[in-house]
Amino acid sequence: MSAQAGSLWQPGRSPFPGLVAFDASRAAVFEGRDGDTRRLVERLTGPAGEDGLVVVVGPSGCGKSSLVAAGLGPVLAADPDWLVVAPVVPGELVRAAGATRLLLVVDQAEELLARVGPPVQAQFFALLAAGGGGAGWAARSLF
Repeated sequence: MSAQAGSLWQPGRSPFPGLVAFDASRAAVFEGRDGDTRRLVERLTGPAGEDGLVVVVGPSGCGKSSLVAAGLGPVLAADPDWLVVAPVVPGELVRAAGATRLLLVVDQAEELLARVGPPVQAQFFALLAAGGGGAGWAARSLF
């Protein structure tokens, strides 16, 4: 199921990351989770994928991060309808500077007004509101 399954592997590079999770750079050698990857892709791209949120849960060390980063991520990244960004670990962000807030920079945000219609704009702001703790916070313009 891996989007990079046919890509060449660098000679001498170990396919095993040790205790670190597999990431997109190891998608070509991420094996054994094709069924799980396929089910996640179907949940996000099928008719039921309208929910916009799929939570992957399981005990520590069961391979959740590898499944998402080396399985699901590369498959969706190969689809032009998806933008896949690098995984973010909130705990690391908070510990990095004792932060209690996250700055999400959306460059070229004016394209929300110039290139897409109201339904896409509403969907974008609904996602931001959901991620920001609810519809109670609003975008602010400095200019």
